[in-house]
Amino acid sequence: MLPEEWYSKARDALAFAVAGFDSSGIPSIACFLSHQAAELAIKGCISERGGQPPRVHDLPRLLLHCSDLDDAIVIREEDALLLNPWYIPGRYPVQGLITATEQDAREAIAAAGRILDASGAHRT
Repeated sequence: MLPEEWYSKARDALAFAVAGFDSSGIPSIACFLSHQAAELAIKGCISERGGQPPRVHDLPRLLLHCSDLDDAIVIREEDALLLNPWYIPGRYPVQGLITATEQDAREAIAAAGRILDASGAHRT
């Protein structure tokens, strides 16, 4: 995929996280979609720098891959760590996993927005 395709999907996921949370108040889906938006933005960042985005969902691992290609990228690791736990609970009904709160959703949406900004997804 071209970088713009990654970035477009990232923007769409974040827009849907915001709109969905605003209309439904369901925090778990907002957290999952925020993770998805960040993942897609980081993969776009990797692609834009000539790399091949790995097929993983681990945001800190993707950040390492991105920073190996361009150490000027300033995506905050704290944002990746905040979002990373939301991938599995948003997709699978697994007992014992964390349950998202409204505050979690707000923080996840904000973190994803910062990642999209830093990755360059909002430039295009």
